[in-house]
Amino acid sequence: MPKTTTAQSRYDEATPQLRETARQDYFRLREMILENEKQTEYLQNYIKTQCQ
Repeated sequence: MPKTTTAQSRYDEATPQLRETARQDYFRLREMILENEKQTEYLQNYIKTQCQ
């Protein structure tokens, strides 16, 4: 008997994945966002304490 393919099984077989270079870019971008947030927090604190 031929195996019937349901919509659900097709989705299970082909989980979308980023290419390696795109994955590296994604994680680097997340690191840059975190670094930027820390810099912004530092500068806001500096302004509050030093620029009165």
